[in-house]
Amino acid sequence: MIQINLILDFNSKIIIFKLYYLKSIMEAPKVEEAKPQQEPPATSTEPVPAATPEQQPQSQPQPQPEPQVDIFEQFITLNDQEKNLCPEKIFEFIISLYTKGLIYKLKENGVKHIPISLYPSPIPRGLFDKIFFYQIVINKLLYKLSNDQAYLEEILTPIASKDNFVQKLLEISKKSINFEKKQKIRLGIFRNDYLLDKAQDFIFLKDCKTSSVGFNSYTNNLLCFYNYFDQKYPDLFAKYKNKEKENTKEIPQDKGDTIEKFSHSIVESLKLAFPETKEYLIVFVINKDEQAKYDFELENLIKGLKDEKDDKIKIKSVKLSLGEISKKITKDGEGNLLLDGNKVSMVYFNTGDKEEDYPDEDSWNGRELVELSTAIKVPDVNILLTSLRIFQYYLTKPGIIMHYYDNALIINDILRFFGGIYYAPDLEKEKQTELFNKIQAEPNKFILKPFHGNKNILTGEKLKGAVPDGEGGPSEELKNGIILEVSTPPEHEALIIRDEKTSIENVISEYSIYGIILSNDNNLATNKSVGYLVRTRNKDNINDYESVLGDEKGIIVLDLPCLVEKVLKTNLAHKIEVKQEEIQKYLDDKKAAEEEAKKKAEEEAKKKAEEEEAKKKAEEEAKKKAEEENNKKVEEAPKKEDDKKEEEKKEEGKKEEDTKKEEGKKEEDTKKEEENKKKEEEKKNKEEEEKKKKEEEDQKKKEEEDKAKAATPEEKPKAEA
Repeated sequence: MIQINLILDFNSKIIIFKLYYLKSIMEAPKVEEAKPQQEPPATSTEPVPAATPEQQPQSQPQPQPEPQVDIFEQFITLNDQEKNLCPEKIFEFIISLYTKGLIYKLKENGVKHIPISLYPSPIPRGLFDKIFFYQIVINKLLYKLSNDQAYLEEILTPIASKDNFVQKLLEISKKSINFEKKQKIRLGIFRNDYLLDKAQDFIFLKDCKTSSVGFNSYTNNLLCFYNYFDQKYPDLFAKYKNKEKENTKEIPQDKGDTIEKFSHSIVESLKLAFPETKEYLIVFVINKDEQAKYDFELENLIKGLKDEKDDKIKIKSVKLSLGEISKKITKDGEGNLLLDGNKVSMVYFNTGDKEEDYPDEDSWNGRELVELSTAIKVPDVNILLTSLRIFQYYLTKPGIIMHYYDNALIINDILRFFGGIYYAPDLEKEKQTELFNKIQAEPNKFILKPFHGNKNILTGEKLKGAVPDGEGGPSEELKNGIILEVSTPPEHEALIIRDEKTSIENVISEYSIYGIILSNDNNLATNKSVGYLVRTRNKDNINDYESVLGDEKGIIVLDLPCLVEKVLKTNLAHKIEVKQEEIQKYLDDKKAAEEEAKKKAEEEAKKKAEEEEAKKKAEEEAKKKAEEENNKKVEEAPKKEDDKKEEEKKEEGKKEEDTKKEEGKKEEDTKKEEENKKKEEEKKNKEEEEKKKKEEEDQKKKEEEDKAKAATPEEKPKAEA
């Protein structure tokens, strides 16, 4: 066993990894590779529509010249040369995955290469061109839907009553609409996922993502990987490129710089929103449990945040969870978010599109704090709401799309992309019973997806168990999601490189298209299709939505599309044809309704104006009456003043008289009191004199008695005499 240690300086990070390789393999003689198979004879085919993303969606994509061959079947199986690679080449491919940045971080220290399919996955050129072109149509459709607050609330309010996640987001949406300092610049980054259907010979939209649009940073690196080995081993990749004077197969080269376009749109939105500064702070919202998995993607995005024409623009970034935002970020009186005193210009959500991203109330507080601020939100809450799967069902209704588009060709194409989608509670009883019977008979042909996230997905017997027998109504499971008819994508062989090992597997591929919307005060400034990616999985895991890149199962692998010619004999099971006459009728009805609403509004405005006039008149009369009363008061004031003075004079005279009377009475009382006092004194003096006189008499009498007692007998008669 030989240990090979490689130290690479990549993206300003030192990445250390170890590869183990058997010495016997390295020393084995070179294996002679098989010769490429001959292409089948050319066959005639029908024209296939194509378009460029720069075209505006007013008409169907223009058809290309009629191709000469139909070679799609060549790509269903790998030839011997593609399967039987020598160990040295496999080793070189693995090394190149690391050196070309096709890696992700592990939760523990170190990195790991992403699993890939070595050869591109085939897709009919006409269908790829169609979905790439229609990305701008769907971008605009979702953007218009996000602006229609009344319709969002109409659809989501019944769901919110039994879905806490939707309820919380809808509450924040209602608050954000009334927020006075609302940011006028809106940036939306979208990813639409499609599956081919071999039975209907078409491609169907399976999911619309407006948040956590992952894996976008790998497109350009994958393109570099394929181009490098295409040049180094032209025979090995000959099947996937055009020969001279041919245009029958290719890996699209001009649509792979997804991450650069994302970065550019972020810079442009910052310049539009905050023209007064050249320094910006972006908060990237992450899920701590998934941080390592997507850290490399964010690093690539951050690396591209610059303006080639203005080197004074400085952009700093920080990564926080929703809970950390509620604790570390504050808001000033102007609605600006502040982190350590620095103004936050943008909040980019790399998470937040599923219920488990909000584990506690702090997380919800963090989301609300961001939405009710001047920072640019990517995405804002209304754009996020449009990615709920319930809208995939309502967008299958022609009347809904006609509300936003008036072109029959565009409307019909959009309707075709959605295929068979059902929301049981919204169906009429007859249609409902018909659907339930189909599911009971063939449960494997349907899948129930929740409105958000990938938990509680029901297929096969589990779905059959959730469907009522007979005439019963929808179960709770059916009320909480949409039912889709399962596509039958074409299988093809792929050489998978996973965990530094290779395997040949039968796989199916999901094709993703990325788009960008940038608006200023509800006026679209940018609407583009900006890139693509293919996510491939084993055919036995077609309905496994839990295992993604970086999980232990490692079900999803990444690769790129190879555009090949194929005769399309589209036979849609759910073909909906809306005629221009129907659209015209809808528009006429809409116009009539608008005129009626306008007339009603005018009548209400007239009535209100009359009420205002009557109110104004009444106020003027009340004012006039008040003025007259005031003037009367002014005129009567002097007389009242004289009367008042006279009254005061009389009152004063009366007071003086009363005072005199009071004083006279007082004087008389005083005099009387003095007389009484004098009499009392005289009486007292008389009583004292009488008392004194009596005392003197009593004393004299006593003296005489005492003298009489003291006399001699001889003197006694004399004394008595």
